[in-house]
Amino acid sequence: MSHGCNGGSVVSTLSWLKQSREKLVNQTEYPYKAQTGICRIFPLVHGGVTVKDFAAFDFSGQEEEMSRRLVDWGPLVVLVDAVSWQDYQGGIIQHHCSAGHANHAVLITGYDTTGEVPFWIVRNSWGTVWGDGGYAYIKMGENMCGVADNVAAVFI
Repeated sequence: MSHGCNGGSVVSTLSWLKQSREKLVNQTEYPYKAQTGICRIFPLVHGGVTVKDFAAFDFSGQEEEMSRRLVDWGPLVVLVDAVSWQDYQGGIIQHHCSAGHANHAVLITGYDTTGEVPFWIVRNSWGTVWGDGGYAYIKMGENMCGVADNVAAVFI
């Protein structure tokens, strides 16, 4: 189910994009504004990319496999419980973040296992003033915030 510019289902949206062959435009052409409103429609001749396929996964208990898929396929869309994220200003989220209720979609762009606490590098949609320049870091290996429960890879 899609709710226009106010949330919806990642899998339903990807399925529709694949089936309709509608193009996605670059964020510089259609920046996220974090507000409910009317979605703009671009002319059919406008450039962009088409979703050729996607795959949805549940990597609960398999975050190592999830990291391999990230390396092979590129950024992954994940649903998280972001209720505790409102006051996040940086550092690794490793406590007080349940996997109970997915309520926000983010993009995993990488990971780091070189330090004492391995973590996912997560790009959020709340702008660069939030978190660490728009990014959060989530501890790997414990399904923190439900990061491994609902994962999608998009192929363009």
